[in-house]
Amino acid sequence: MDTTKDYIKMCKQATELQKLWEPEDGDFFINKYEIEKSYVDVAFDVCCGCSYSDDCPIDSTSREYVEDLLHWDGDCIKSDEFKDVIWLPRQDQLQKMIEPSKYANHHAWNIIFQFYAYIQDHRKEFDSLEQAWLIFVMKAKYNKIWHKEKWVVE
Repeated sequence: MDTTKDYIKMCKQATELQKLWEPEDGDFFINKYEIEKSYVDVAFDVCCGCSYSDDCPIDSTSREYVEDLLHWDGDCIKSDEFKDVIWLPRQDQLQKMIEPSKYANHHAWNIIFQFYAYIQDHRKEFDSLEQAWLIFVMKAKYNKIWHKEKWVVE
């Protein structure tokens, strides 16, 4: 999983994708104020969407640690008010964003071929497969390219 500052910057700027995030176990994220430290967290026992309380399904032994990661001023990470976290999509999550249908398996090869063709012309723009898939997703879904440290419409 890419947790480099470059990938974090690319994800932060991909506001369209950030709006799609629905936190689940195994998600990678970073607090916007921790970027310089590159301190990336992994979500586990994601809260149910409640206001943080004793009813929260996170077990009490890890609650103190998890409170800092998944809750902010009493709001669950799923709350619309939680704006200080940058989601770092995994490769599988990026791939799912462009699947035409979960039942259209025969289209999967078309996606792979499109990805391969696009990436061949953009090899110098990425250092990891997460970056490559992010570049491809942003182009395919939003017609945006990574240019001078920001996403711009092509």
